[in-house]
Amino acid sequence: MLEPVSTRLETKVEKSLKLHEQRLQKVADILQEKGVKRVLDLGCGEGKFIRYLIEPILVDQIVGVDLSLRALEIAKRRIKLDEQTKQIEWLHSSLLYKDDRLCGYDAVVLIEVIAHIERLYQFEQVLFGYLRPQTILITTPNIEYNVLFGMPEGKLRHSDHRIEWTREEWKHWARQKAQSYGYAV
Repeated sequence: MLEPVSTRLETKVEKSLKLHEQRLQKVADILQEKGVKRVLDLGCGEGKFIRYLIEPILVDQIVGVDLSLRALEIAKRRIKLDEQTKQIEWLHSSLLYKDDRLCGYDAVVLIEVIAHIERLYQFEQVLFGYLRPQTILITTPNIEYNVLFGMPEGKLRHSDHRIEWTREEWKHWARQKAQSYGYAV
């Protein structure tokens, strides 16, 4: 007996959902659960996460920020601004410097960005001390997971990564920052 087309399609979609897509969807779900209206996507790259927020529209305003002008141009081309996406803005800026344009957002997301940051202390001061959004969602590679990709133990996933933490190191860092800056983990 054949499954209905809708069931087969759902099964195919679920099987093909990659870890990165699951991560993006989870962050979008959390923002929606919290009722966030204004989101700053720091290190937005080519805008992959922003697409999760506009189809369907989950927030009132999205600002994609990246240091790479090339990545921002690609994002702009991929996400054409129209009546439905007029709430998107693109900014060229650094995560390491105070930029008044980045203040006042309900939530800041950093998806797989923190591993690329060389001056972590400076970044922490800007994010937690200066921007101070109500909600901060950060995802990062787990170095313990890399062996599942066939990589040698302790090898970083990307040549540009400065850090990849174990789960315990990540928990320690997050709790320390939360305590220092008045956040909860």
